[in-house]
Amino acid sequence: MWRIIAVSLFVVWTSTPAAAEWFWINKNSSDKLIVFVHGLRGDPKESFKGGERSWPELMAADTERVRASPALSTYSIALVGYPAGGGNRLNLREIAYRLLVELDDGAVLDQYKDVIFITHSLGGLVIKDLLVAARKDNYPISKKVAAVFLIAVPSKGTPAAEWALKLFSEPLMEDLKPIDVNSYLQALDDDWNSLVAKRDARRPRVFCAYERQPTLGVTVLPIVYSYTHCDERPWAENKDHFAIVKPPSVGDSMYGWVRGRIASLYQSGANPQPTPVPPTGPKEVREPPKSLDPITNSVTEKAYASLMSYARSVIVSKSNWRDN
Repeated sequence: MWRIIAVSLFVVWTSTPAAAEWFWINKNSSDKLIVFVHGLRGDPKESFKGGERSWPELMAADTERVRASPALSTYSIALVGYPAGGGNRLNLREIAYRLLVELDDGAVLDQYKDVIFITHSLGGLVIKDLLVAARKDNYPISKKVAAVFLIAVPSKGTPAAEWALKLFSEPLMEDLKPIDVNSYLQALDDDWNSLVAKRDARRPRVFCAYERQPTLGVTVLPIVYSYTHCDERPWAENKDHFAIVKPPSVGDSMYGWVRGRIASLYQSGANPQPTPVPPTGPKEVREPPKSLDPITNSVTEKAYASLMSYARSVIVSKSNWRDN
């Protein structure tokens, strides 16, 4: 019975766009943009709404400055929709690449220097794959992303996908099977780890959160399936798989955690530059003495003695360097 309930969470038939759709909540002259990305069967406008106002709307009205960082109300804020509903026949890699190309062709991100993705569930995998492709193909977005929030993201798949596949066939469900039987997620995991290892100045930063409450009595995403690289200890939220991205107010713990992480991006030293590697070799380089007599333009006895002394000092210096 509990498996049937879990499967039902994936079967709900919703209509999502056939192509990328962009919904602006706050658009201004800021060079910083926050983008919300929904999950499987998610609606870009409703997925993040837990009260009178949605999470993006709460941010757009938030004028508080945390650690002297810019208030969230000064950021441009948007939601993006992509094909993830019933009837979709695209697989996850196709969805991610289409979204990448559509954002680039539409010049949506051109004015922004820093882009922050707040992703839920399947949306996190879409953005991971998108950024891997952007880095490989040298799309401009690969240098713009300051941070990615992975909230209840099945980085290692989920058992619920296997149960759902017993009832119906869908490309996205195949891509969400547990990683031990999922070559797509194995490759994405490797590519993501490589991207993180080769980051410039730790961009993008990666922050992770996971659910601790069951949904209708079932844990949709057991914690072990959410493991991936995170720059901080993952945040445990005492909510279910869907409520975790529906903060009812700015006083909500999830809202506060994300706001604090965004503020940390703009603290002094938050994105340190790589430490330069000191040159190898002898610590001291001595300038050779002048060996020519300025009048006769020939080697003098005194200059010859000075030159030999210099040569001996260099030999000793190199010998000591090798020994060390």
